[in-house]
Amino acid sequence: MASGVAILSQTAQATEGYFQNGYGTAAKGMAGAGVAAPQDTQAAVNNPAGIRGLGNRLDVGLLFFSPIRKIDAKANEVFIADKVSKSDTNLFLIPSFGASWDMGSYSLGLTLTANGGMNTDYPTKVFANSLDPRTGVDLSQAFIGFTYSVDLNDTNTIGITPTIAFQRFSAKGLQGFAAISSDSGSLTNRGHDYS
Repeated sequence: MASGVAILSQTAQATEGYFQNGYGTAAKGMAGAGVAAPQDTQAAVNNPAGIRGLGNRLDVGLLFFSPIRKIDAKANEVFIADKVSKSDTNLFLIPSFGASWDMGSYSLGLTLTANGGMNTDYPTKVFANSLDPRTGVDLSQAFIGFTYSVDLNDTNTIGITPTIAFQRFSAKGLQGFAAISSDSGSLTNRGHDYS
């Protein structure tokens, strides 16, 4: 019975989306276990209390992320008939930076973390009713965190990381596509929006 189910199953491919399984090279190497075992200053993102035992330290990282995105649309009222298209943008560089300072009875930290890399840039239009020749989205996020961590006793530490967040977003390919918005001209092709 199990072999019959395995034969009928299909391969599923997905990503974790914009959020990562762990922040910092060490946490990624442990599949996100940096929450329980901090190894670098990005621990402040995973668990603010984690910087307490790191001492004075500086870490800089650059993640090379390359998701290959493709759309394979079949004929219906929304998509172009039998359209296969790959996104032109497939390599993303995602930076990180962190510093920690042991101040004796407490620790301070500064982190820069980013999310992104799932942008799409299809060379053709995807939606049948769109007036745009290309389709895609661009979402980038950056976070600057300031960490304070202190030992409560010999076995417990707490920390806090107030964070300032920045976001940039743009979309193209939905102009004239009433199924998505009654005012699709205000939805896409308006450059980047920042928040």
